[in-house]
Amino acid sequence: LDLQFRERWQERRWCTWLGSSALRWRFGKETLDDESPIQRACHLPQPTLILHGTEDHLVPLQEVQHFQEKMECLGSDCKVVTFPGEGHFFFNWRVSPVNFHRCVGLLGDFLKQVGVLS
Repeated sequence: LDLQFRERWQERRWCTWLGSSALRWRFGKETLDDESPIQRACHLPQPTLILHGTEDHLVPLQEVQHFQEKMECLGSDCKVVTFPGEGHFFFNWRVSPVNFHRCVGLLGDFLKQVGVLS
């Protein structure tokens, strides 16, 4: 969410550092700040569900919690479901079929709750 990757910077992988440097070089610091989802958070009429691994080193949980807080301050319904001990790709079938099925179930329940599925 933070395109400058400031949260928990010491725990980031080298490829994240390289990607962050390339983004800053290509687009500039101000553009990254302006386009960051944390900065662009706004009130949404529909609820938001975020599924997130607690050990995600690409997008640390603190960034997601910050985003959730900002969305809620703006009056949006934003729910975060954490997957303890899981990284960034926890929902991928090839990484964990168990997590994949749990995510599909959570998404199905969420879509029923908001009236998209019956």
